[in-house]
Amino acid sequence: MRRIAALLSLPALLVACAEDPETSPAQEAPAADQGTPAPDLAAPDAGAPCPAAFAYDPEGLPGQLTSFPDDYWTVADASKGTGLRVQILDDAPWFAEASATLQGLYAGMNALDGFGTSAPVFVALDGTFPVMHEMHPGVRLYDLGAEPPVAVDYEPVVLDEGRTLALWPARPLRGATEHAVVITAELQAQEGCIDPSPTLAALLAGEGDGRLGELAPRYAALPEQLGLDAAEIRGATVFTTQTLHATSRAVAADIAGRDFAWTAPPTCVPSGRQIHCEGTFTAYDYRYADGVVVDGSPQRDWQLPVSVWFPAEGEGPWPTYLVGHGLGGDRSLGGFVSQLTGDSPITVVAVDAVAHGEHPGGVGADAVALISQFFAADLASRTVNALALRDNFRQSTYDRLQTLALIRANPDIDGDGTPDVDPGQMGYFGFSLGGIMGSELLALDGGLQVAVLGMPGGRLSSVMRDGAAFETLLRLFVPSRTPDGERERLFGALQTVAEAGDPVNYGPHVMGDRFDDAQGPHTLMVMAVGDQVVPNSTTAALARAWQIPPVRPTIVGLPFLPEPETAPVQGNLGALTAGLFQYKEVSEREVSGVVRRRDATHDNVMLGRETILQVRRFHRAWVEGMAPIIVNPADEL
Repeated sequence: MRRIAALLSLPALLVACAEDPETSPAQEAPAADQGTPAPDLAAPDAGAPCPAAFAYDPEGLPGQLTSFPDDYWTVADASKGTGLRVQILDDAPWFAEASATLQGLYAGMNALDGFGTSAPVFVALDGTFPVMHEMHPGVRLYDLGAEPPVAVDYEPVVLDEGRTLALWPARPLRGATEHAVVITAELQAQEGCIDPSPTLAALLAGEGDGRLGELAPRYAALPEQLGLDAAEIRGATVFTTQTLHATSRAVAADIAGRDFAWTAPPTCVPSGRQIHCEGTFTAYDYRYADGVVVDGSPQRDWQLPVSVWFPAEGEGPWPTYLVGHGLGGDRSLGGFVSQLTGDSPITVVAVDAVAHGEHPGGVGADAVALISQFFAADLASRTVNALALRDNFRQSTYDRLQTLALIRANPDIDGDGTPDVDPGQMGYFGFSLGGIMGSELLALDGGLQVAVLGMPGGRLSSVMRDGAAFETLLRLFVPSRTPDGERERLFGALQTVAEAGDPVNYGPHVMGDRFDDAQGPHTLMVMAVGDQVVPNSTTAALARAWQIPPVRPTIVGLPFLPEPETAPVQGNLGALTAGLFQYKEVSEREVSGVVRRRDATHDNVMLGRETILQVRRFHRAWVEGMAPIIVNPADEL
């Protein structure tokens, strides 16, 4: 049980190592001048300039990066999936103004063939945006690859004292696709109407020189594409999203074509009512020497330790679960999961994530070293190798794909002639970090029929930005007095580089639009309301990507999700059962036998009597040949 709490406790161990270099309180914004009259929002006389303008001139605004992403910062490259390559030059006038952390993230983008799919899009004004808490009809984010173009939902954030607007896509944008943000005359700045910048006006007219000239036809086509009068467009930026899944799909195909076997017969010993086995097999690391996955070819092999638990009594094969542990935990979590289904016997298999436990090249119990290695963070220089961070997530998935191939080919774990693993009845348990990592695995492996994801999240940059447990550590990279705009750009850049390893981008391909012809898994997602480690906002981002509905009672409103469903939920998505259940409280039985109710937290939600009952009911229906069922435990306890 200690392992389930690892994701919370590990960042806490680092507090003493993460002294904020700027500990002074952030400056308060100046109070508004109560005597200033309200702006005149009426359009000016014909020919008169508006009091605000869209800020766009990438070649003429020194020290500023106004619109981003922007295909101005790409070059043609026929070797890339999109035909483009990001090219951010370190002599750009605004580059020197960025922090070392942000500079490193921008430099990492140069390996990409496009921009983010769940990262924010930034646009700016020479003026002040109005306060926005929800989508504005005058600000539109479009998928231009659809026919006709489709408006995409987003969450707005106003930054830089009102000069900048960040649009976080509510669901991942399609990869390798052209997109645009368009501001129309329907949006008024606080000062009044908005004019396009001279550079944008020229682009909309199809005019421009150099790289801008190459982009001009795309801008000039926007009015017809979007059914707008050209005069309505007051701001715009065009960009292409990166290729997301090709590399991981190539790796999965390579793994599927290989044979895997135990290096030596596993060592098995009785452990209470179970048999506990330990073994290793030859697995493959797909990362190059710099920690980055480039293609689908393995770069080295290693001996990967595997733990297996199965019932000591009875005869297999038994329904089999692969387990993913939390940050700072290890594969021993499988021992807890092996008891989670009660008197319904199962086989449990687990391996360590990259940098964890006994994973080859791991760092053991050194918490600071683990964080540094897994998140590819250099604490001394305050830089993050986001490409290596991305691929630590991906390699952890590749290890699990190889483990699945191993146990499917070798289901008799203890060598007694009877299979212990049932290749036809397999699922995935992922807690915390393991829940976060579940999406890519489930999208790439069609043989996992059920999934229980405890405290999962998506949009990795938001897990780090919004998780209170990471706040002190992050001050090494983002001092407390960092302006909100630079802070948001830093996390946006991190998200852009990490996209291909982010679970949110695999979510749309788990239960629909799959890479294979599999049905997809029945899924129970569990979250603790107010989770301080994997914030509810990130669980919502993942659920939106999957399009999983909440199950009543819905304690926290989660926008852009399907309508909540009422328990019991069974077969609610065609042949599949899927739902997100929120816990505000859970009850625990103490040693004395007294049952006490407590606020649900990241640490205790999977230990609560309610959650255990819910998981057992979900599991039992599946092993009995029915669609799993999601119950409201309050109806049964």
